[in-house]
Amino acid sequence: MLLIGIAVAVIGITQAGPIIRILFGESYLGGTRALAILMAAAGIYHVVIVYGSPLVAWDRDKTFAGVSALGAVANVAFNLYLIPRYGIEGAAAATLMSQSLVALVLAVAFFRLSGVTFLA
Repeated sequence: MLLIGIAVAVIGITQAGPIIRILFGESYLGGTRALAILMAAAGIYHVVIVYGSPLVAWDRDKTFAGVSALGAVANVAFNLYLIPRYGIEGAAAATLMSQSLVALVLAVAFFRLSGVTFLA
């Protein structure tokens, strides 16, 4: 799952301009930076899947739901701060930041419950 996430993120980040050009046309190239940031968030989401799915399987769905709620609240707070200052790129950055927070907290929860880490 992590390899897929890394591939999606790298391709999306490095090819954001051509992707926008092909799918939407030249007039939407202003969204290239936002798409690149969102593709990084998509890569981080794969980390969320890797660490979150076992929690649900281990009947720790309340933990997963709580962390997801934390991510949602953080996303709203980040958006309230970043969108007025940075526009669409701020919204994309808010998504990346909140996904990163969720991934980090889920990784900590996973490690505490299992004593195993995938990244060491």
